[in-house]
Amino acid sequence: MKFYISILIALFLVPFSAAAEIPEKIATDFAPAYGYIIMPVGDEYLVAMDVVGELREGDILTLVEEGEQVIHPISKEVLGTIEHPKGYLQATRIKSGYIHAKLLSSQVTPAKAAKVKRYEQVPVIFEQAEQNVEFLAELKNALPQLEWQNASSNTQPLLTFSLDRGVLKIISNDGFTVYSYQIDKDIQPASPPVVQMRQPVAAPSTPVVEKKSGLETVANNIMSSIGLASSPKTASPSGIIHNNAAQNAAGIWRSPGFKGTPVSMTVADTDNDGHQETLVAMQDELVIYEVQQGQLREEARIPFPGGVTALAIDCIDLDSNGVVEIYLTAGKDHKLRSMVLENVNGEYHFTQSNIPWFLRVVDFPASGPTLVGQEMGNHLNPFNGAPFRILLSAGQLQKGSNLGLPSKSAIYSFMPLPAASGAQLFARLSQGDYLSLTSADGSKFWESTDNFGGSEISFYPTKDNGKDIISPVYIQQRILRTQSGELLVPQNDGFRTFKRYRSFSNGRIVALAWDGFTMQETWRTSDQNGYLVDFALADSDNDGSEELAMLINFKHKGLLKKGQSAIFIYELN
Repeated sequence: MKFYISILIALFLVPFSAAAEIPEKIATDFAPAYGYIIMPVGDEYLVAMDVVGELREGDILTLVEEGEQVIHPISKEVLGTIEHPKGYLQATRIKSGYIHAKLLSSQVTPAKAAKVKRYEQVPVIFEQAEQNVEFLAELKNALPQLEWQNASSNTQPLLTFSLDRGVLKIISNDGFTVYSYQIDKDIQPASPPVVQMRQPVAAPSTPVVEKKSGLETVANNIMSSIGLASSPKTASPSGIIHNNAAQNAAGIWRSPGFKGTPVSMTVADTDNDGHQETLVAMQDELVIYEVQQGQLREEARIPFPGGVTALAIDCIDLDSNGVVEIYLTAGKDHKLRSMVLENVNGEYHFTQSNIPWFLRVVDFPASGPTLVGQEMGNHLNPFNGAPFRILLSAGQLQKGSNLGLPSKSAIYSFMPLPAASGAQLFARLSQGDYLSLTSADGSKFWESTDNFGGSEISFYPTKDNGKDIISPVYIQQRILRTQSGELLVPQNDGFRTFKRYRSFSNGRIVALAWDGFTMQETWRTSDQNGYLVDFALADSDNDGSEELAMLINFKHKGLLKKGQSAIFIYELN
């Protein structure tokens, strides 16, 4: 009996940091902010900051001196400027438009108009480093601007990070707690907002509780005895509908669950039989389904070549032969290995491979669906160069002309739409998951205050060299446009603070319309209790009407359980 208990403890009593969730607010609290020295006042200095309202007493300001410019070796674009720390100050009082700060570095005297930057290369230390290795690694990745010291370092830290009983404290050298955060042990699904949709979803009459295996139950009992057990997960009233009759009444169809880790989805008639197929790209294979009369039927399962991992999937008839081709963005060994699949005489074959581009089909208002490509760069500029039109010549993909998009556009995060004046605007999702509306010259007309998008699909553009912090690059969610001009934008709720770890637990599609001043929400789907992987606007169930199909991963892959997903189809009329 003791032997089994020991195994369970080894499996489940992992260090606290392995399951800890760090609040998103920590990134905001330590975000860069610039300012300039106004003048000395007694033993302190007055400092004009660009974001006074976001500062707090105890914040550390670094006196910075600008050095050499960082220039891209190929494009010659100025990527930034190296900033050298000369000394440090600490905010003592926050005023309207400026702050008081005391000097922490006795060897320097700040000059008038000297530049400061909040938390730039500030030496800090984490007290319980050996017991919280994974937690510290994520913390370092989230706050790379800090200079992390260890116990043997000669540099005196100005702040101490301390994790005790689920509370992370940031303490200054005089013992003042600058910030304090409650650290959650388990990532729990976010509470869904009020549902606003055309056809409300009937709530299940009883909570739906996830069944646990015997081993998981025993492990949870052990963890309960030490206060680490997670709460039972129940379905929210606007979450997944498990009753078929309720689904049909609400105009929502749900497929049976299927196993695997999905990364992308699209809908198209890939075999020219007059029926739409639903294509689900898993990490290592493509599964092709067809929905007919409320039944999900698997038509084909195509494994990818060894070591190739899928990132995105789209379909378009580029050769105009009446049958769409499947364009799969994929990678291997930090390089793009994108592929083309076609149905030839009833069987699917790879017709092109090792394509060194990201691929995406984008619907332009004037020219319609267009296959767009983009090259991959390094970890500093992963989406390299301007997106371009892809042409077909002698059966091979060829690079065409640039599309005239706003600078630094990535092909997975934009959708063009015409403005009322005729000038073309672009909806864009940032890597930080904010939605904006810009013109071709980059002028920003609007930006959201809420997060949109949210992806768990990522790649590493370069190999870890042991020197630079190489963070994953996420394939941002697609944006679609309806025939009436509404934008359909995915919105995932969950944990997005750290670049190396993202986990979403609640998702929906939000429809937005531009009124000339702001983006107004016109409707939204009900929340689905899970990560919204991808979606499509098509006749997904072959009933002659256009629907909204959503791919939901409602059970992430874990130590004792496989991932599970389902397809949801919303009737829009």
